[in-house]
Amino acid sequence: LITSQPADADCVSSGLVMKKYLEHLGKEVTFMFPRKLTRDNLDFLSYLPYFEEFTAGDTRETIEKGDFDTLVLLDGTNWEQFYDYKNEALPIPVLDKSKKVIQIDHHLGNPEALATYQIKNSKASSTIEIILTEVIPEDFIDAKLATLAYAGLVGDTGNFRWNFNPTTMKV
Repeated sequence: LITSQPADADCVSSGLVMKKYLEHLGKEVTFMFPRKLTRDNLDFLSYLPYFEEFTAGDTRETIEKGDFDTLVLLDGTNWEQFYDYKNEALPIPVLDKSKKVIQIDHHLGNPEALATYQIKNSKASSTIEIILTEVIPEDFIDAKLATLAYAGLVGDTGNFRWNFNPTTMKV
């Protein structure tokens, strides 16, 4: 799993909830954020359950090595969101399209052709909303995962001041 940048509660919670669900299904999962986290990022997000279960740093080596069956790209539409594009000393990583790539995202606009499969819903408030309504069964969610999900929803709706809908409230 690689989540997009910049770091926010939706991208981190989406990745952690997906990681826990895929592990529950018996899958071996690595969850990465594509650049080093700043002190502000750590202060803002480290309260989240399972926060210590992902790595942060340039994802190019993982992408180039391609040692995975399936790559899941979360909460982003453009390729540069999934590696440390600010590190211009290194080349842009090449996405091996012979691999299975799944993209889960809620943003408006035209996504780059990154994925073999897309789960996209621009009417959703957040990527975590899509994961909770279209991927993960409700009975899988426990208190820690609910905390993660709620953080993602709050983060991408500005404490429910914008970009939410009846489905968001139900979730």
